[in-house]
Amino acid sequence: MSGQNQQEVVVEAENYDEALAKALKILGTTKKKVSVEVISTQKPGLLGFGKKSVILRVTPVPDLTQLVDEILGVDEKPAGRTENSQPRVEYSAEAVEATDGSVTIKDGVVLVTDPQLGGRFPVLTPNENTIITVNDVRIYEPTVVSSEDRIWVGTVQYKPEQKVEIEVSADKLTAYLKIQRFPGREYIIEDCPPTPELKPRPRLVKAVPPDPVLRKDIETIVQMSGIMYGLDLSGIDAAIDDVDSAETKIIIARGKPPVDARDGKIILKFDQGSPMRGINPYGEGLVNSVEVGTVLALKTPPVRGEAGMDIYGTPIPPREAVDVELLAKDGVQIVQNGRAAVALIAGRTVVEGKDNNIFRVIPVHTVHGDVNISVGNLKFKGDIHIFGSVLDGFRVEAGGNIKVYGSVIHAGLLAGGSVEVGKNIISSKVKTGGQAVLYKLTEPLFKEIRNKLEQLQGTVQQLKKHPSFSVADLNDGDGRLIHLLINSRYQVLTKIAAKLKELIDGDELLHDSFRRVVETIYNKLHGLGPLRIKESKELELLVQSIDEVFQEIEDLSATPADVHAAYVQNSWVQASGDIVISGAGSIISNLTAGGNIIINNDHGVVRGGQLTANGLIKLKEVGSSSEAAVTINLIGKSKLEAEFIHPIVIVEHGAQKYRFETWPARYVEAFANKEGKLVVNKLTSKGSEGL
Repeated sequence: MSGQNQQEVVVEAENYDEALAKALKILGTTKKKVSVEVISTQKPGLLGFGKKSVILRVTPVPDLTQLVDEILGVDEKPAGRTENSQPRVEYSAEAVEATDGSVTIKDGVVLVTDPQLGGRFPVLTPNENTIITVNDVRIYEPTVVSSEDRIWVGTVQYKPEQKVEIEVSADKLTAYLKIQRFPGREYIIEDCPPTPELKPRPRLVKAVPPDPVLRKDIETIVQMSGIMYGLDLSGIDAAIDDVDSAETKIIIARGKPPVDARDGKIILKFDQGSPMRGINPYGEGLVNSVEVGTVLALKTPPVRGEAGMDIYGTPIPPREAVDVELLAKDGVQIVQNGRAAVALIAGRTVVEGKDNNIFRVIPVHTVHGDVNISVGNLKFKGDIHIFGSVLDGFRVEAGGNIKVYGSVIHAGLLAGGSVEVGKNIISSKVKTGGQAVLYKLTEPLFKEIRNKLEQLQGTVQQLKKHPSFSVADLNDGDGRLIHLLINSRYQVLTKIAAKLKELIDGDELLHDSFRRVVETIYNKLHGLGPLRIKESKELELLVQSIDEVFQEIEDLSATPADVHAAYVQNSWVQASGDIVISGAGSIISNLTAGGNIIINNDHGVVRGGQLTANGLIKLKEVGSSSEAAVTINLIGKSKLEAEFIHPIVIVEHGAQKYRFETWPARYVEAFANKEGKLVVNKLTSKGSEGL
């Protein structure tokens, strides 16, 4: 009996081990792949009479890993011939003198010459517009023939015809009359010389145009089409007379499209100012500044649209108008029944919200020199303008923007908005956008982990619906299957969870709700976490928690905050928006941007440190001949573009790393492709390379 086809066996032996060994031999399997049930045990009688025995029921347990691979597909080498095997070819001495057969057509008659001494038989192959029968059976594929076969070859003859139809556009606003003309065609079979493989050649000898379509027939077709509105048959006669065209298409009806509504609109009325570049560092700069009573914005009300009519007489409602509401925060009042926003204080106007409909005015504090011992540390809820420098040991905090027309030296800047430094940032810490920068960096990781979780859920359902999964193996829930899939096919989930945890660790200002979501994801998906998942419902709850985080990220990242400076050295700079360095570059500094990092001027270099961005990292020169280590971290769909990179520079994307070794590289680009694999393209002194 073959154990391969056995579902279960019942065996008896003197003891458990002998019975199990006997069952495994029958089933042809191993102890790890069966479940064992003890049916009964019997001991000798009181005086030793009788026989000791054990009866077992042994059942094969399906290999879940193998079953998943069989259902989802695994790469296997095709059975049969090995890679090095070759088909055996035998040669006959008689074949040297063999004569192949041939087939020919003469005056429509097929003539076949049979092969001699083992030669090849001729082959007859149908062609377009031909009909071939062999022994009264029509053939459609190449066919071997001999002189004993009854063979007939003819041609397909086409009668002239034309097709008239009404086409209607998808929006039912336009109807077309289409006339297609198919002339009749008559063919004859051309003579063919003898050949081992013959495909008859039909030749067109006559084309017969179809009769013109009648106007009354077209009018009947139009009447039956149900068109009731916008009908215009003035072009029918011209279409009928266009007999030389294979197809004629004209418009015979037009509906009336609806007139869309006009949405409510907000019009900005304040002067948005100009950047500080080129301004005297100690002079008054041009800033976005308004006075009390300034009208900041006006709202135009929505206007209703007008209904249309399709060609069947059905009204088409217009799109509903979308209104937008003017909203005010600190320093702004809405007047004229919501139609105007007016400044209550003097300062800088900030426009927020997805619809750019929330207005506030931030007061501006001005320092007409350096921030030093005579000024002290600054903390202001609005904007701060410093027309000198921020000197050693001092800290400037602003709820809005910070503009420093000089340098920042051994100091700290913390801004809710953007930071502009006219000169250099030396041995300092600069942060903009509050927690928005961290949220911006984690957003692509959350999106990727959400996508993978949904794919994992789909795979679990696919496997459970498969007939082969009707096993008791999943009676205790989906946990075992989910754990198997995470370890075998969705390992990227554990890597993303670890990256999220790494980004939030050490940030004491992080919102508690945000931290809880990240820690839940980490605890469920990293290390032994998958073993704690018992049901697919837990995956759904993770997706829901990520969706809630998305809203928090969106709210805090609506207005990116940038950092602009001429030069950065031995500093830590973090921005929720872009970091733009317009001068000599970045030396041994840590730059983190929720948007782009741009250091691409003629003299800009990056020597040492780390650059992390969620957007484009565009650089001129990275590293140095003295092997200053630089790490470039790409987040999500970010991309690196660099004109020149020295060795000992590392590019990272998630858990993937690429290290530039030995040779300098020019015109480098690095990014993650659609499959999430890190791709590095470059030109080295040894030629073009790609990874």
